[in-house]
Order: sequence, then structure tokens, then C-alpha cells
Amino acid sequence: MYQLKNGSTTNSIWTRSHDFNVDIMEDRELIKYRFVYPANLTLDSAVYKDTVMMRNSLLLDDYNRLHKDLITRINNIYKSGNQLAFFLPIGNSDVGYLSNLSSGNLYSFGKITPDSTNGYLPLIQYAITGADSQYLYSACLLTPYLKQKTEQQISSISAANSLNS
Repeated sequence: MYQLKNGSTTNSIWTRSHDFNVDIMEDRELIKYRFVYPANLTLDSAVYKDTVMMRNSLLLDDYNRLHKDLITRINNIYKSGNQLAFFLPIGNSDVGYLSNLSSGNLYSFGKITPDSTNGYLPLIQYAITGADSQYLYSACLLTPYLKQKTEQQISSISAANSLNS
């Protein structure tokens, strides 16, 4: 089991590998959420019955490596207001989701289109780096965007120079 803290010092979030439960301690109240995924994306029930493997992290790691296309854990969990953001390792990448805890709606970060409110930058490019009661925070590699902006500026200058000559 490991513990992740969100933006508030009084709240904590817990989850375990191979268990799709998320426990949130908020203001001395334990709130439990259970995520259910399609059977073809999760571990076979025989894995959970294999008590030797479930207690041996090396055997379990080997199983996970052989079945990279399955969801084995929930990563990088943050809570902001009624939103729970998390990543699922599927294949060789982590797929990010945002769950509205009051409505039960689930949104994929990859399907959310950036707009002018965030400068048209990707919402979550690598991981969530923090949260508070209103916002989720993420780091973004700006090099490709700065390069694109510089190329646009050079094109604009070149176009202006050709008009003036």
C-alpha cells in the first residue's frame, strides 16, 4: 500500500497495486471509491487466488511485465474538489482520466481539447504535479511550443520583409 497526499495537508489518498479501490481521508472521514474496468483489461481472477504470487513482489512483477496490456494499478492520484484525477498504466504508457465523484462521469485527458483558458497547451502532458481545492497542476515541456512560436515569428518577419522589398 502507498499513500499519496493531495494539495491539502489534512487529506490523504490510499491505493494498492492490483486493487482498484481508492480510499480518501477527508476531514476525519474515510471515503471509499471502487473503480470497475472491463474484464479484458484487468487481471484474471486466478491471479488473485494465487496467494504465493500475490505475496511475492518479484513473481507479480514478472506477471505484470508479461501482461503489459492489462491495468494493474492506479497511479498519480489527485483530488481537487469533486474531481479525482488518476492515471492507469496500459501498455507502455499511462492513460490519464478525470472522474467527477458526484456525477460518476469519467473523462479521458486525451479527449479534452485545450482552449484559450490554458494557452492551448496540453491539459496533462506527463503527470499531475499537485492539486488544491480548485485546481489540478501539471508540468508541460514548452520546447516544442516555443520552437513553433519562433518559427511562426520568423515566417512573419520573412513575409513582411518580402512585402517591403
